[in-house]
Amino acid sequence: MSLSFLARLDARKRAADYYQNLGDAFEAASGGSGYLNLGLFEGSDEPIAAAQERLVDLLVEPLPRSGRWLDVGCGLGGPALRWVERNPDVEVTGLNLSVEQLARCPSHPRLRFVGGDADRMPFVHGGYQAVLSLEAAFHFRDRLQFLQQAWRALEPGGWLTLTDIGVREGQLRLYDGLLARGARRMLGAESLIQAGDWRNLLGQVGYVGLQVQDLGARVWPHMRRWTQAVEGAPIGYGQLARIGARYLAEGGKDTPLAYLLIRARKPETAPPLDAPLR
Repeated sequence: MSLSFLARLDARKRAADYYQNLGDAFEAASGGSGYLNLGLFEGSDEPIAAAQERLVDLLVEPLPRSGRWLDVGCGLGGPALRWVERNPDVEVTGLNLSVEQLARCPSHPRLRFVGGDADRMPFVHGGYQAVLSLEAAFHFRDRLQFLQQAWRALEPGGWLTLTDIGVREGQLRLYDGLLARGARRMLGAESLIQAGDWRNLLGQVGYVGLQVQDLGARVWPHMRRWTQAVEGAPIGYGQLARIGARYLAEGGKDTPLAYLLIRARKPETAPPLDAPLR
């Protein structure tokens, strides 16, 4: 059995544990809409579901409102359903490694959901106008390989747009570093990287028009709202989640985590990407 295969199984288990422990909290907070994201808030009294919906809409803001979109790490399919309902000329394919989540995705004539890993997509040739990923990249075993796979899936000029939980740039205190490692374990994350790391990876593959923005100021100060939502999480896990949420809410600009919005495009005259699949 190869080390790569074992690492892939380990990554699957960490991601599965994260949603198994907090999935009910996400569903309750979103009112059953199928959104599994932390939300982008405008005010302290705003319902979590409204903030989640705003983030879903922001992700696709620059995209042309027609064509085929690929949603990598589609979760329960709530965002994909919203996108096709609001855009009658869009078709969305959702990709997810969780069989349990795929079984609960919605049915719609312009939606299709398939199983697969972000770094081994069953879509290796162009044809998609956009590749999207909402708050899933920290689970990916290999972000560079994901970007290579997305490149293959995109037609020339196509969009890549995603959000990722990462680590803010700049000098971190030792205490912040310890908390970031704790957050990585709780999130079931493969790794937490910085905005500059994303710029380097995107440039290495050949993407252009890079935009990397930290939205943390509209996410982390509102994390206290989530402390009640995780009351039903397993003993120990729920307590850790509540402590982490309070710390992020109170940390202000010194919070060690970043919430990154990343956008880029495949060039109109893009050469083929010949990097081998691992």
